[in-house]
Amino acid sequence: MNYQKSQQILDEVKKAKRILLNCHYGADPDGIGSTLALKLVLEKLGKKVDVICPSKKLSQQTNFLTGFNDITLGIDFYSFDFDKYDLCMFLDTSDVDVLTGQDRELIINKFIVVIDHHQTFHLKNDLKILDTNSSSVGEILYKVFKDWNIELDQQIAECLLTSIIGDTGTFSYTGATSETLRIGSDLMSLGADKSMISDRIYRGEDFRILKFWAEVLSRIQIDKEYGFVWSTVPNNIYKDYEDLPAVKSKTASIFAPIVDGTDFGFIGIEEKPNTFTVSFRGRTDFDTSRIAEELGGGGHPISSAVRMEDINFDDAVEKVLTVCRKYANKKV
Repeated sequence: MNYQKSQQILDEVKKAKRILLNCHYGADPDGIGSTLALKLVLEKLGKKVDVICPSKKLSQQTNFLTGFNDITLGIDFYSFDFDKYDLCMFLDTSDVDVLTGQDRELIINKFIVVIDHHQTFHLKNDLKILDTNSSSVGEILYKVFKDWNIELDQQIAECLLTSIIGDTGTFSYTGATSETLRIGSDLMSLGADKSMISDRIYRGEDFRILKFWAEVLSRIQIDKEYGFVWSTVPNNIYKDYEDLPAVKSKTASIFAPIVDGTDFGFIGIEEKPNTFTVSFRGRTDFDTSRIAEELGGGGHPISSAVRMEDINFDDAVEKVLTVCRKYANKKV
């Protein structure tokens, strides 16, 4: 048994007839792939499954996955009718703002199961598997499905491998362990196409995102004393690109952790006036989640984020830089 709670979760699944799953706000390949893998498995078990997402758009880079077109988008969790479901299962979701896209309390009077791998975790639940040593929720689900004695097929394997590739940079990030590689190998042996998935995720961009990257790169700076890079984009620029799905996290993953001589980087975006979001990415074994937590956010050591409300652009940038320098490893 990989997880003690696997059987408890399966018991709840068996009792339920209709189950609700989520794709989190701004869903990435891990969020989408893991949710669709679980949907396929639950349907194998004879359950009626719905998937909802607060985002109005999802990246089309994962539209090859079985069930992608069944995700209901633009859901307001605060007016949604949860009563018709027996069980809610939320994946890759560490807090309410990630679940709903809104930073306010949500009460759901249903049994809630959460499966996640974020180091910082605050989401209310009745039963959870939280494995911060796994690269992705896809990796966790692979082990949960083994605990459940589920026979994986090509479609499930494709969803799980998409999840893992998305959160490991095709096995290149520090979170990819020997176990991650072994699981990836098994999924490939089941028919999941690593090359196709990697190409779709990393070489299938909308042309407009390149224009946004040009804006980010034109503003990028380096703090050689404290060993980090950053770029901040005001709302008058970002508003022309805000419809691009997952543009913030994707941009941070590509540019924030790649500069020689640095330990981490961040991309800061003024989503709207007085709302500032920051995506941190680690390059070495530096723990970015400490910075995010002090600012009110959280995440993994190598990937974390924060959303700051009621603060103007310049003050937000200065506050983030101050906290970064507090935790950074001074270089000179």
